[in-house]
Amino acid sequence: MLETFYKILKHELQLLDKLINLAENQQESLVKYQHSRLFEIASAQELLMKQMRLAEENRISFMIKWLNIQRKDASEIKLSNLEKAIPAADLNVFHQLQDALKKSIEKLNFLNTLNRVLANRARYSVQQIISIFTNGNNHVCNVKV
Repeated sequence: MLETFYKILKHELQLLDKLINLAENQQESLVKYQHSRLFEIASAQELLMKQMRLAEENRISFMIKWLNIQRKDASEIKLSNLEKAIPAADLNVFHQLQDALKKSIEKLNFLNTLNRVLANRARYSVQQIISIFTNGNNHVCNVKV
């Protein structure tokens, strides 16, 4: 039973790693302004998020059966609270998975925040450039040739 739980957690970890990879590619595309690639990455992220929701639902369903708890409790339970249900012999494996998930989530959160900042800066820069071209005092676009 515990092996099934570990497989579920490892699957979620793999999906997180793929999301991290996509976030790193997104960062590179934002810096290099590869807008067509950004659309591809966003589509891939959407697909992976659907897979993450399915994996989360699978984990919640498993915990409902395994721990005999309500859906609400299973969706709100933290991994650290599950230590009591893990045999002492398997705690090392559990802690490794828990640490790996924590690090992956932190890294993904950092990358998403950084990408949001990069996207906002790019949007602001484009707005500034457009305002320079369209400002009535500047004759950049209004010059007769």
